[in-house]
Amino acid sequence: MTVDWVFKARGPLDPERDRAITVEREELREIVRLATQTTVSNYVAVLSSRQTGKTTLLYHARAVLIAAGFAVVLIDLSVLRNQDEAACYGFVSTQIRNALRSRETEEWPDERPAVKGPVDFLNFLRDSAERASTPRIVVMLDEVGALIPEVSDSFFNTIRAVFNSAKGTEPIFRKYLFLFCGAVDLYHLTFGLNSPLNICEKVYLSDFSREDVHRLVSNFERTGTKISDDFANRIYEQARGHPYLTQRICVILERQALPVLTRANVDDAVELMLQGDDNLSHIIRQLERALAAKRLLREIIQQGRQVRFSRNNPLISQLEMIGVIREDGYCQVRNSIYEQVLEPYLRLTTEPELERRGVMGTIRHWLRPTTVTEPELPSPEGEIRETANEELILEEEMRCFKTGSPVCPKNPVLDPHQVFIGMPFRPEFTDSYKYGIVPALEAVGLYPWRAADSISNIDVMCKVCEGIQSSGYAIINISDWNPNVLFELGLAYGLSKVTVIVKDKRSKVPTDLVGMEYIEYSSSDELREKLIKFFRWKMRQ
Repeated sequence: MTVDWVFKARGPLDPERDRAITVEREELREIVRLATQTTVSNYVAVLSSRQTGKTTLLYHARAVLIAAGFAVVLIDLSVLRNQDEAACYGFVSTQIRNALRSRETEEWPDERPAVKGPVDFLNFLRDSAERASTPRIVVMLDEVGALIPEVSDSFFNTIRAVFNSAKGTEPIFRKYLFLFCGAVDLYHLTFGLNSPLNICEKVYLSDFSREDVHRLVSNFERTGTKISDDFANRIYEQARGHPYLTQRICVILERQALPVLTRANVDDAVELMLQGDDNLSHIIRQLERALAAKRLLREIIQQGRQVRFSRNNPLISQLEMIGVIREDGYCQVRNSIYEQVLEPYLRLTTEPELERRGVMGTIRHWLRPTTVTEPELPSPEGEIRETANEELILEEEMRCFKTGSPVCPKNPVLDPHQVFIGMPFRPEFTDSYKYGIVPALEAVGLYPWRAADSISNIDVMCKVCEGIQSSGYAIINISDWNPNVLFELGLAYGLSKVTVIVKDKRSKVPTDLVGMEYIEYSSSDELREKLIKFFRWKMRQ
């Protein structure tokens, strides 16, 4: 016998069939406003972490826009995971064609030329816009992170070309509004000067309000279950309006078919989730792939560090898109359930001294003996010598190179998008920096850091060391054997940074560096192209 349950925690909610448990989001009105403007001034990016109701929001927006007379097509890109460029363009164009054909009264041709690449796709969009009678074609692309990097670069740059053409020589493209939906991957596509989708108006999904939770929980009346006065408040205290966690608690309790629900029942449901839940496992997996963000989160949770919330900080945005923090002036853990999961996880898995060592230091740490070694033979003086773990750790720890302190007193936070630049500050190096290094980094979503550009009153070498430690990469120009630059090169390698050595083709390489790989350039343009190629290769590894 099939039971029609009221609450659902899996999959998107249908705006009609699931109307009773669908919370109308504030962001819906913003999306509809952007989609129905007379002129498309920007495309739209809906950003939120996994299982926060993005697809449900798209379903709701689609229904509203279709009722307003617009053509809307919702495309789930997750079916294109690991597919090539031709499959991507072919699938998306087919979905758009089918949506337009189903709403047009005039005959729409069934057979069209195959769409296999950017040029085919632009021609298809142009032809479709000319045939369609609707004033606006809204193309919603869900799960943008499913595309492999090579396909993503081509596809989203092609959509940017549609936007640029609409602004310029091809007004027919003004019919299109593309709406993108995703989390960390979409953030990278929309953030930065040269990101293909920085043409988007960003819409960030907020969690349910306390009133939203009360309205949702009132649906227990339909099941014949009574709820105590503080029951809904306890769900809000635990999940703080997180859409999936709120629904999940309700699902667990509905399945238990209890006659009365109280605060204690909410806590019992949360305890079941803490023992195993897809959403909680997902955020842990995401943090394991974002070690710099994980370190910042540990400092917020375990050390009580106050960090102002700013989406201009890539680490904070990464934590927001993973879903573990919320905006509240300062960064706060998103809800009590996440705090109960993350605090023990960070305490058990994160070792600060390993992060200071970098990759090679960590490898040496794990290879070191885990117990006191066996005593060696007596020395000539008849003494027994043995090596303790503590001595090995002290030898490998990262220290302040000036004071001998076991930790850096500046406590730098790693920014994976920052690149330390070591170079002489003389006029002849200006062009290679301004027209070679800077545009190369902008092209791949990175940005430079130079000691000369950072004004502070601390010791210059302390500033340099902090700059290297807080950077994800380093570029060192050794063209004239400048001693300060060579010192920075050694420090970058000692701190286990991904280091790129560059030099002018006219200069020689110091004897001790002859065996190392480096990038040679004869012009700023050549340096720019070689750096772009290197970083794109490195970032895809």
